[in-house]
Amino acid sequence: MAWDPDPVQLAEFTAALSLAADMAAGLSLDHGLRCCLLATRLAARAGLGPGELRDVYYVALLRSIGCTSDAHEQAELFSDEIAARAELNLAPHLPPRELLGALSRHSGAGSPPARRARAVGRTLAAARTMPRQIATAHCETAQRLADRLSLPAGVSVSLYSVFERWDGKGFPAGVGGGQIPVAARFAQVSYDALLLAEHLGGTERVGKLAGTRYDPDVAALLAPGDAAGVLDLVTPWDEVLACEPGGPTALTDGQLDRACEAAADFADLKSPWLLGHSRGVAELAEAAAWRAGPATARSPGSSGSRRRRRVITCSTSTPRSAFRPGQRLRCSRWSTVCWSPSRRGAGQRGGKGGTAACERTGPASTVTGTA
Repeated sequence: MAWDPDPVQLAEFTAALSLAADMAAGLSLDHGLRCCLLATRLAARAGLGPGELRDVYYVALLRSIGCTSDAHEQAELFSDEIAARAELNLAPHLPPRELLGALSRHSGAGSPPARRARAVGRTLAAARTMPRQIATAHCETAQRLADRLSLPAGVSVSLYSVFERWDGKGFPAGVGGGQIPVAARFAQVSYDALLLAEHLGGTERVGKLAGTRYDPDVAALLAPGDAAGVLDLVTPWDEVLACEPGGPTALTDGQLDRACEAAADFADLKSPWLLGHSRGVAELAEAAAWRAGPATARSPGSSGSRRRRRVITCSTSTPRSAFRPGQRLRCSRWSTVCWSPSRRGAGQRGGKGGTAACERTGPASTVTGTA
């Protein structure tokens, strides 16, 4: 296979990571891309400068990047944490009765009645502290991962505040008003507007919660058809890459390696038994390339270098409950193991960007992609 000399762009890599975060967070595919597009449009409408626009762009793109940080704990409560999150992403906008029903439906799902009853009890007991714990875990993880992706400094700070509220009743720090970074405010409005438009059919609640949950100035920028217009796009991939404030930023070989390692750690957070797994698989692949020919493996564009980067970024879309220590992945779970599309055509729903190859390696599965 001929080596592609085109350098990987920061926006390309971050957008691909956003797709993985969508699946791990139980969101519809492309939600992060659409959130980025809507937030950037609102920020441009507000007249923000180039630096702030760039922060908005990347914060909205990576809004869900911390979602794997508590996958293990969520799976202990809900079994399939991705299915639970698909409903609970709307938790701030659900009436108490509907929220209680969602928690009860997913607690211990698939377990025998007695075990499920205990799971429901544990979930309800944890409900009071759960929002703060989730926000803290997600924000801290997002901040640390952003620090490793060669992103602007303001992105990391803003990602720590995406769960805060304008009235100061959010998490994890309980800051409000002007203390919330500007980029986080635009990401909040865009993220929720798209969820509300997709699942509840409109964005009126954004206006109703302006001044309590959202910055009223940002909420006022959202026009009735903005979210629907972004949702109507078949794929926002090209539009997102084209609207990057400041233009494309190429990653150096060193930056790309660090970014791939960050993506691998993001995937491994799905389970405590997989921490370091992706790096180990990559080292084996790189060693195999060296055995095939040291001169080939040493080249920056070589099959060994590219193979290591390819293998180190494993799938994050598998429910954590699929991985049990000492057990092989059951056949019924193979259909849930999927690979995010590669950077070429990654926004295409048809999956033409890449293929998946699953290899059994002990108690878990390794998912590697080929371009």
